[in-house]
Amino acid sequence: MCIRDRGIWIYQDTKSIASFTAVGIAALLPAFILTPLAGIIIDRTSPQRALQYSSSVMALGWLVLGGAFFLDAPTPLLYIPLVVMGAFMSLQTPAYTALIAELVEPDKYANVNGQFGILAAVGGIGSPFVAGFLIGYVDVSWICLIPFIALLAQAVGLSRLPSHAPHSQVSDESVIASIKKVLKYMKGRRQLLLLLMFGFMVNSVAELAGVVVTPLSLDLYGENKTGILMTVAGIGALVGNIVLSELPTLGNTKIRLLFILNVVQGGLLILLTQSSMSFTIVVSVMLIFFMLEALYDGIDTSYWQGEVPEDMRAIILSYKSMSSLLAMLVAYVFAAPLVASISSGNL
Repeated sequence: MCIRDRGIWIYQDTKSIASFTAVGIAALLPAFILTPLAGIIIDRTSPQRALQYSSSVMALGWLVLGGAFFLDAPTPLLYIPLVVMGAFMSLQTPAYTALIAELVEPDKYANVNGQFGILAAVGGIGSPFVAGFLIGYVDVSWICLIPFIALLAQAVGLSRLPSHAPHSQVSDESVIASIKKVLKYMKGRRQLLLLLMFGFMVNSVAELAGVVVTPLSLDLYGENKTGILMTVAGIGALVGNIVLSELPTLGNTKIRLLFILNVVQGGLLILLTQSSMSFTIVVSVMLIFFMLEALYDGIDTSYWQGEVPEDMRAIILSYKSMSSLLAMLVAYVFAAPLVASISSGNL
């Protein structure tokens, strides 16, 4: 959401879909490149410390970005803090999922993922309203102080959690040996490899829809209705995570449930391509789509948290995160030509 919000600022200023996608790529590419090492870093420190370090650096990045906006720096200079924040973002998702796996019982993984998702969704719903209100009174550079304070508070709050020692089995190995160990494990788990590829395809389509809808909505509906759509997406994610937090133990039904959710999401995406739909129907479809997306993400993550051994958990979860980041990169790469095709009526 933060990556997309930064892209919106630049798109509104330049009206260039290329600039919009460049922001996403600049933020995601460093994270994608460094993610294979993220799990090793997490295991050799701890999920808690990895989150503290990355949150602190990302907070500083928002402060620098705010300063760049305040000084009216050229757009290319904005990519510098984006690249730095993107690099440290590679630690966030695998560290969070590994930390949850260490703190809760395995049959509660999905529920706790849902509870964390509720917090993120509430922020996603509230941020457009807060930003929309503040933008009329203060410069965007001052709005950058909000994520700066939030990330700094997160870093401080994490320091109050019980500290977990790094896994000695991993700490004594070289980086190459750790990677080879994980690849050997994954090679012997065909189901996990298939799920990884399936998840990549699902995330690619979902992320492409999420990326494309923003510039198209700004052009077709204007800022107010685009704000409504972003809020609806947040509400859908909130409802999905509330349902996820209350789900009973799923046991061996997770894979089948993931497949069903994906089929329904695909149908909704096909429905969204119909140009004759009214704005009200678009809102309804997006609400359901993002609700199902939240359920899919939470159940998928809980499956990985429970299936992989503890001494390799953070490293394998980092590879799962890498798959998601690659899907987001693919979405941003194909967003520009897709938006151009839709706008010209060729799709």
